[in-house]
Amino acid sequence: MDIPHSFTLSGKSLEPPGLEWQLAPASLRLLYWKKFGELAAKAKDAELAAGLDKNGSPLAPIANSTREARLNPNYSPMGIADPNAPPLTPVYAASRTRSLLRWKADASGVTFFWAYDSHTGDSWGVILDYHRKPFGSRPARDVFGLSTNGKNRVKTAAIRWWNHYLSTRLAANVRMTPRQAEPVQVNAGPYQPPKTKRAPVAPYSTGWQVNVGGKFVNVTPTVITPLYGVRVGGR
Repeated sequence: MDIPHSFTLSGKSLEPPGLEWQLAPASLRLLYWKKFGELAAKAKDAELAAGLDKNGSPLAPIANSTREARLNPNYSPMGIADPNAPPLTPVYAASRTRSLLRWKADASGVTFFWAYDSHTGDSWGVILDYHRKPFGSRPARDVFGLSTNGKNRVKTAAIRWWNHYLSTRLAANVRMTPRQAEPVQVNAGPYQPPKTKRAPVAPYSTGWQVNVGGKFVNVTPTVITPLYGVRVGGR
């Protein structure tokens, strides 16, 4: 991301480990770097508030002439300056070095820059670019970067977020997938034949007799059919 007077945080040293990251589409990588940018912005603001440069070292202290100049109520258009405030931030959080810090993420990293300043008519990064190089008796004060300690802390928090995001997304996908019915365990016990209704026991003889020439002859039919003259034997 080519933005003038900016610095970028990117590279394998700041990326999550594992195959999930290697196979992650650009949309997921962008989510990670957005979270990284959010965390890094807080870390960078904390370093500026502590008066630290891009390496985490204390910025060169302001000159006595600057300290006296800060006593002027009109020294900064952002508010009343404090002679004891850190270098480059005379009005603390309201100072342009902190209040105009911005960031933008893409699928490969995060770029930090300073927004337009209506008082100078340009990005505040232009002014900070002057300070990053020594000039005459003025020492260099370079804030174009995040310290190693800051990057490590941000990376740890960003990877923790990444792992939580992946596990939450996986759990959501599992809930959305129809589950197969689990087999029901039944304690069947010993085999029991099915209960069926038994035919009632007839209170009479089951022999069949057919009237043949005036005599009743005992027969055992193989199929029960309505036969003329068939009667129950013994009745």
